[in-house]
Amino acid sequence: LYQSLDRMMAVLGRMANDAMVHEWEAEGARQDQHRKAVLQVIASIIGIMLTGLLLWGQLLMALRRSRQARGQLQREKEFSELLIQSSGEGIMALDTRLDCTRWNPGMTALFGGSPPVSSPIGEIAPFFARPALLAGLERGLAGESFALHDCPLDADAGRFLDVVGFPLVSEGQV
Repeated sequence: LYQSLDRMMAVLGRMANDAMVHEWEAEGARQDQHRKAVLQVIASIIGIMLTGLLLWGQLLMALRRSRQARGQLQREKEFSELLIQSSGEGIMALDTRLDCTRWNPGMTALFGGSPPVSSPIGEIAPFFARPALLAGLERGLAGESFALHDCPLDADAGRFLDVVGFPLVSEGQV
């Protein structure tokens, strides 16, 4: 009996060893799959981080370019304002409703004072309510330059003005 049990024990031992080896191989395969999945997640996270870093760099460069452009625009605006203010000629700017938005010292010397901001041109001085001048301004709003010569400012005193107007066009709009 002992010999038959001994043989049976040997067979059962081999079967147990085979079962254990099979379980370890299955566990190893499962761990290999988990490792591959973890590596894939890590690679994805690294890819996302690199993409974010690239986007962050582009954002910083765009902000820098924007700041430079804004600075350049400010310098050009200050230069244009200086030119307008220092010109000996009367210069004014109108918006599309024909309201005065800029008035330089030359205009103040001609008409005696500065109009309030956004004053309708016809209310600033009777000179601006003339039909020929209003027609020229309408042409300016249509995108055309115009010139009116020898417009009487004070005909009794022999004061006449040449009025030159031109539209400022930005992106196809006056």
